[in-house]
Amino acid sequence: ETFLDYIVHVAPWFVIEEVHIAIAEQLQRVAEGEIDRLMLFVAPRTGKSQMASVFFPTHFIGRGPDKQIMQVGHSATISEGFGREARNILNTPEHQEVYPECRLSKDSRSVSAWATTKNGKYSTAGVDTGIAGKGWALGILDDLLNEKTALSSAAKKYVHNWYGPGFYSRQMPRDYVTGKGSAIVNIQTRWAVDDLAGWLLAQQQVNPDADKWEVLSIPALLDQKSADLLTRISHDPRYRKYLIGDPITFKEGDSYCPRRFPLKDLMRTKANMSARAWSALYMQSPVAEEGG
Repeated sequence: ETFLDYIVHVAPWFVIEEVHIAIAEQLQRVAEGEIDRLMLFVAPRTGKSQMASVFFPTHFIGRGPDKQIMQVGHSATISEGFGREARNILNTPEHQEVYPECRLSKDSRSVSAWATTKNGKYSTAGVDTGIAGKGWALGILDDLLNEKTALSSAAKKYVHNWYGPGFYSRQMPRDYVTGKGSAIVNIQTRWAVDDLAGWLLAQQQVNPDADKWEVLSIPALLDQKSADLLTRISHDPRYRKYLIGDPITFKEGDSYCPRRFPLKDLMRTKANMSARAWSALYMQSPVAEEGG
């Protein structure tokens, strides 16, 4: 009935922590059509791509096997990896038990472009590959920059220029029956003040016609707002079946993901990178290049 239950059913090996439930709550709102523009900012290696680029598209297309999905990453190769995992999940008995109407078409099973028997489509791309002729009702943007391109003004400008005429123009028209439009999920670590997320949020402030984004940003060392959110989740009776151990009352400065990354591990990570990189990648608070 929920995205979380779907994850447990098709991937019982995936360890769920409070931060994953926070992510799942927002993705559930996208699946239900409650929101259509979502940004998720979380530290590396949390499992956010596994949730947003693998589990969520198979859940989404299971609910609507005629839907079209596009997954875009910083390279075609990494996106094809997500496509392969998603395709393989569709072939599992667990997925087919939940969504018996969602089956792979026998003549379209490429890792970068596969289809369902109901004419649903899933395609992958990198920001440097052409996507003309492809469409999406769910567009997933997963870390369009990496540690190399994040330092390049030209690369960031390229992503900005690609987003509108390249990606955005490929969204499907609004559904004339339900009245619902296409949805975008942008999930990433923050790389720079002017990465795609920063640029889109700035547009939202100055242009009344720009997309209005729902934003979930969880720093690796919790601020009070995020601590309150994870505490609420940890103590919620609905979520206890997904979590290991006793409920946690999170405090400011605690680890956002204490089972995977105890606080001492995060502090070791912090000690092995610059303050600028830590602030952006782990605290989701990038600083301007000329900043002190």
